[in-house]
Amino acid sequence: MQLIWCGCFRIGCLGGAASIDYRFRTLNTDWFLDENITVEQVARTESWERIDLVVTHVPPQRIVTESANPLVRHHFGVSAEWRDHNADIVETVWERLSRPPLVCGHMHYAFTSPDGVRVLNINESLLWVP
Repeated sequence: MQLIWCGCFRIGCLGGAASIDYRFRTLNTDWFLDENITVEQVARTESWERIDLVVTHVPPQRIVTESANPLVRHHFGVSAEWRDHNADIVETVWERLSRPPLVCGHMHYAFTSPDGVRVLNINESLLWVP
């Protein structure tokens, strides 16, 4: 979690996500038990006042629900009901900040929600102009 000053813009960063594909990875090589958002990182966001842009790894949970096909989860050996609790954390922080524009990745597809969430595809870049 980090707060970045970029000129006159305040950008809040909150990383972390669970690896749905952990069964195909090697522990402590390409996935880690500590890759999730921590309680301490969330606590640091409490000091954020006005944020112009939020950058996260995983989108808010409602964006995952709105945009992801739950049947794809079966390809990773988990149930269609599997959820990344980090998405719930991001949603809570985002809601507390009054839903500023949010940019994230993690989903491996592009998606833009009507309320300002932009999910970037793999290797996609974004020019942000408020």
